[in-house]
Amino acid sequence: MKQNVLISIYQIVAVVLCTYFIFENVGAEIPLKSISLYISLAMLALNIVLIPLFWKHFGLTIRFRFSEAMMLVVSAFTPMFEYYTIIDDNVAMQVTTAKLVLLFAAGQVAWCLAVYIAPDLVGKLRERINFI
Repeated sequence: MKQNVLISIYQIVAVVLCTYFIFENVGAEIPLKSISLYISLAMLALNIVLIPLFWKHFGLTIRFRFSEAMMLVVSAFTPMFEYYTIIDDNVAMQVTTAKLVLLFAAGQVAWCLAVYIAPDLVGKLRERINFI
């Protein structure tokens, strides 16, 4: 559980930093659709660099390590998926940096809660209820 929380915090910080730096540096020159793709690709590149560095810390078995690494790869595409499902193109022209950072961070928080933290929490609650 502690490891999943740390991975979730890392993912949220990564999406905030990627969104802020990409939107501030190239935000006025390209459409928001491309920015969401760049954010996802930047997070994917960051995750691919960090996976070999922290491979031994992902878990005890190879299967668990591989599943954690694949979840990091999949979660890198959350901003792009969020843009294509939530943001309207007409509204996208009026988005400020702060709103975009908050929107993508909220999407990453929802993803991390649903995928990383909630299954462990539900499992611990079921163990407690069955034990009593």
